[in-house]
Amino acid sequence: MEIDVRKLGKNPFKEVRNNYTENETGLIYIDAWVDDDDDSGGISVATVDKDGNVNYKYPQRNFESYLVIESILEAIGIQMDKKQELVDKCLEEIKKDIASGDLTAIDELLKFTPAEYLEGYLSDIL
Repeated sequence: MEIDVRKLGKNPFKEVRNNYTENETGLIYIDAWVDDDDDSGGISVATVDKDGNVNYKYPQRNFESYLVIESILEAIGIQMDKKQELVDKCLEEIKKDIASGDLTAIDELLKFTPAEYLEGYLSDIL
C-alpha cells in the first residue's frame, strides 16, 4: 500500500522505528507506520547520518509526531555514541603515533580540519 504523505496530518503515525542502519553509509532510517500492521507498509520519514545530521525525506511536511521526534533524538544519540567511540580510538592511535615520532597521519588529519577550528585550538598562542 502506497501512502500519500500529502494527505497525512501532523501526528499520523501509530508506530515509528529507527532500527534499520544501512551498512554502507551508516545512515539510520526513521520509518513510520500509520497503523499497527507491519505488512501495511510504512514510509521512511528521515535519516540520521554518522555525524547526527537529520535529513527529512518530506521537508514540505512538518510531522510533529512525538514518536518521530523521539525516534530521531534516539538515533542522534546512537550516532553520537558511535562517533565518540571513533574519536576515542583515533586519540589512542594519535598517542601511539606521537610516541613513535610519526606525525604523518596527524598532519594529514589536520589538513582536513577547517582553519577556524585550528585557530580556535591555538587561541591562547595566536
